Amino acid sequence: INISTDFSEAAKSRFAGRAGDVLSSALLNRYYANTTRPRPESWREDVATSAEAPTRDPSDLFSNLAAGAETGWDYSSRWLDNTNNTFYPPDKGTNPLNNPNHNNLSTILTRHLVPVDLNTILLRSEEIIASFLYGNWKDQTQLEQSLFSELNGVVFDATLAAAAPSLADRETCAMMAGYAQRRRNAIQNILYVDGGIGAYSDFNMMSGMYTSETNEGSTSSPPIYASSVLPFSVNTIVMYNLTDERITKFLNDLSTFIDVGGVPASNISVNTTTGNPQQWDYPNGWAPLQYWVVDALEMITTVAQQRTPTSPTIATYAEALRKQVVQAWITNNYCGYQTPQTLPNGDVVHSLVEKYAVNQDRGVSGHGGEYTVQVGFGWTNGVAPVSYTHLRAHETPEHLVCRLLLEKKKKNEKKKR
Repeated sequence: INISTDFSEAAKSRFAGRAGDVLSSALLNRYYANTTRPRPESWREDVATSAEAPTRDPSDLFSNLAAGAETGWDYSSRWLDNTNNTFYPPDKGTNPLNNPNHNNLSTILTRHLVPVDLNTILLRSEEIIASFLYGNWKDQTQLEQSLFSELNGVVFDATLAAAAPSLADRETCAMMAGYAQRRRNAIQNILYVDGGIGAYSDFNMMSGMYTSETNEGSTSSPPIYASSVLPFSVNTIVMYNLTDERITKFLNDLSTFIDVGGVPASNISVNTTTGNPQQWDYPNGWAPLQYWVVDALEMITTVAQQRTPTSPTIATYAEALRKQVVQAWITNNYCGYQTPQTLPNGDVVHSLVEKYAVNQDRGVSGHGGEYTVQVGFGWTNGVAPVSYTHLRAHETPEHLVCRLLLEKKKKNEKKKR
């Protein structure tokens, strides 16, 4: 993102008067698709969406649709215009937040948002690369703490990477660590606000508003998206940038966001008839989101135990929520697997599915979006054994039922053979 040209004056004004120039050194990225045509795989749907916004430039709409597809969240109210009615047809009804834009895909603004999750993933990648080079492939956690404790609040000095095994490694280490510091500061200075889960939120570069703000600018009942969880999975953010008070706020926010079947994509309800029809919204849960939440809670537990002084109350709180999420999601997976799924060719199989309704814990498939629920999607298949491993590693009596159900299933399958 080129902040000088990509940020509107309204967006820049949000940071006026801050101590120091938080924008000039910021390193941030966005989802971007360099195309001006409908998606080949969804040509008909994109043309139909464009017809709903006759005053909008089709090439801009098609580019934002393609960028939205690249996010993996295709689609969610997260990407839609929640700040004005520029692209919005007036006859589409209202949503639970009294903001009709959440209902209509023709208002999509993916390219104009600074996403929390993408920048957190890039930050972690930059830190990992720098850490490996800095310590010649030793323990990553120790490397992060040794390298980035020196980086906290100071400009990176290439001599800090002197332990790297070669000149080329030292130069690359210095470059990646510098990127990481600029991005970490930008996440804290630009994407941390009083809204969302734990106060991180996507930022609209056009309107200068956060996704956690309604079109009236109020955060009294803000949209919440699970993507806001990601910064809490980064050691250097939790260790150096977040106080116990901020972490407790995150845990409190998260505790009310977790549902009986796991973590929803958002708190914006999917209603395919009169409301928001997007699939990555409430009550749909997506496997990577469960993984992100568990990862964040584990990081908080670890940091709370390592800080001086330690924070045992926070560690206990985070660990309890982690167990709750894992138990809820793996139970949903198991119950869904027990329910026969009918494939397009008529075959009936037992399988995991792409998404589950987390307002239930009985394996009910999610709904909404441009296509029917997919059977056997890789992200669900991959996260399920990880969740099961978490459950076994930290098992308590109240979580025993899930393991017994899974082991009973295995025994029954062996008997059939």
